[in-house]
Amino acid sequence: MTNHNNHKTDDVGNARVTLAGLSALIVIIIIFTYHNAVPAGFFSDDYTWLARMPATVRHVPYIFTVFYRDFNPVLHFSYMVDYLLGGGDAVAYHVTSLLIHAANAVLLFLLCRRLGAGPWVAFGASLLWSLDSRLSEPVIWAAARGHSLAVLFVLAAFYVLTFSSRAALWLGALLFFIGLFAKETALFPMPLLPLLMSRRFRRWPHLLPFGILAVAFIIFNILAKPSVYLSSSPASQLALKIPFILLRPLGLGDYYHFNWMFFIVILLAFAVGACILRHTLALPGFIWLAVCMIPIVPLDKLSSRYLYLPSIGYALIFCGLCRWISTHVNVYGMRRIIIAGGAVVIVLMGSVNLIFIQGEIEDYTFLSHPYSECLDMLRAPALALQPGMTLLVGDVSPRSGVRQMVEMIRSRGHSMKLIPPRSYAIGGLLVLRDAVNITRRGENGWFAVTTPPARGPRVMSFIYDGQRVFPAEIPPDLPTSRIFAARLESPATYFADDKIHP
Repeated sequence: MTNHNNHKTDDVGNARVTLAGLSALIVIIIIFTYHNAVPAGFFSDDYTWLARMPATVRHVPYIFTVFYRDFNPVLHFSYMVDYLLGGGDAVAYHVTSLLIHAANAVLLFLLCRRLGAGPWVAFGASLLWSLDSRLSEPVIWAAARGHSLAVLFVLAAFYVLTFSSRAALWLGALLFFIGLFAKETALFPMPLLPLLMSRRFRRWPHLLPFGILAVAFIIFNILAKPSVYLSSSPASQLALKIPFILLRPLGLGDYYHFNWMFFIVILLAFAVGACILRHTLALPGFIWLAVCMIPIVPLDKLSSRYLYLPSIGYALIFCGLCRWISTHVNVYGMRRIIIAGGAVVIVLMGSVNLIFIQGEIEDYTFLSHPYSECLDMLRAPALALQPGMTLLVGDVSPRSGVRQMVEMIRSRGHSMKLIPPRSYAIGGLLVLRDAVNITRRGENGWFAVTTPPARGPRVMSFIYDGQRVFPAEIPPDLPTSRIFAARLESPATYFADDKIHP
């Protein structure tokens, strides 16, 4: 009896060592894959978030504001921590995003293991998901972190809820609550709770707190947000996007032709797959894909970051498929061939994605240069601005920066990036108010706000021609849409008024 107990203890210890070893290996692989992103710099919306940090540090409740259409205080708080740790340098932001992605991969591995997948199957599922180059945007681009941060709390919640203690139930609810305020998309995997949580809690009294949380969050969003961005396209056109969303994480999106024949064939193939694998972990995977597509379909544009959460469904499907093969393929030699072939496919896909990810990192590094150069040119005027004065910048540049970046990405042959041209920004790149706040860092508690152009003795005028910024009078024939102005406000005025929109 004693020997039996000793063997059982040894097995548990070995299992824990295997879990720890494979988790560490996942982290090492991800850091190796993405470490070049750490010095990549800032890009586009990164500067808008960075400009909010001096005010947030000065007045921490500022994180509880609606930014554009979003209320993401957990995301905002993570940026504030990066700002404090790194002094506004991009390295701190990239390190945090990389570590969040590594943590997500480990949590996915542990979750798959808790749901019954073998250690190596769970390991393969985690790597296939975490090394998918089409999901790299939240890792490389700091402004896209909301998606990976929400996934962190969603996966942690599901993992905790696989345990049967009452403490796990309330901790899972708390993690979902936090995830909802990292990114709204954390709401959509919640219907999977009855399938993935501990059997002890799959009854309505235990599910009720999650339902109340979901309903309260929906009501809050309806009441608190000024608008919800939805496409104006016809329902039929939006429906044709569904197969593309399903195929894109697999690298097959370019082969979809957006017609009803392809639509029916692809959805039928997924339905057949779900039917065949319905007794495995693949069924929750198919449902995960379906429910997490809901907030994506109504969008006009599909950036890679929106695929980060739904693609977890494929990791679950992979685990279910492996279980189905092990159950239904009874010929030992054939099973070994399938396992070996699967291992080869995983290695090849990982290697190919590793190359693609390096290309994505290079893309973002190149894309960061025009923004940083524009900011460098605006530093002197920003530092010269004093309370009571107005800074005017006349933009006589060709405003070709965004077009050149798009052409550069296209010439490199990589997937297109969302590079928004900003009519309200200098060179179409940076908002003057943001450039001032980033440069001055809330010096003496004063923060820049956008203001209408003005003339007078308390106005400093500069010209931006795309190559440099120099003091000069604004040309009288320059349209008002090319004249940008900012002034400094005291903290009391700044936080009392809603100055966060362009």
